[in-house]
Amino acid sequence: MWSHAVVGEYDTAHRYFLRELEISRANFGEWHMRTALAYNNLGMISRRMGKLERALEHLQRSLEIIRESGAGQHQIPGLYLNMGNTWEDLGQLEVAAEHFEAGLAHEGLAEGDRRIHSFLLNNFGSLLVNLGEDERGAVMVSLATALSASRHRAILAMSGGSLQRCRALAYGSMEGYKPPPSATARSLVGSMTVSDL
Repeated sequence: MWSHAVVGEYDTAHRYFLRELEISRANFGEWHMRTALAYNNLGMISRRMGKLERALEHLQRSLEIIRESGAGQHQIPGLYLNMGNTWEDLGQLEVAAEHFEAGLAHEGLAEGDRRIHSFLLNNFGSLLVNLGEDERGAVMVSLATALSASRHRAILAMSGGSLQRCRALAYGSMEGYKPPPSATARSLVGSMTVSDL
């Protein structure tokens, strides 16, 4: 479905995501994580289509379902990121900043995807610079860069410099692979483990 969006076939992708929502509702009901994800997908494709208000409606519905169901709390920071980006597209910079900040403050961020953390920091930092908070914004962007760079250095160090092992670690395969005992790898990684990435 996203493959259509990648090549600019937004109407086709939108139809597939509408069908995904219908199937999720029929099979799981309105208050299920699968349905919440379908709403998120509809929100994302609506944003790409320039239907920003509709995108926010879908994203808000996804957030409501996740909050009410109690499942998928780690998805909430990503929803705040998507909503913040959409508010920014609408020119509502203060509201966008509130959403980025809420995503960074949410406890689900700790168990969620590190990329979302990095994106939240980067987008919030860039927005703060646009709002005239240059110093605070620059710190946020620097933190995003450091978080992203440390993740890549850690993966490379734990792979022993092997591109194949690096890819395997990045994508979660090679179960049971142990990082090399070299001093360089330990110094780059510190106390991180593969599960921390």
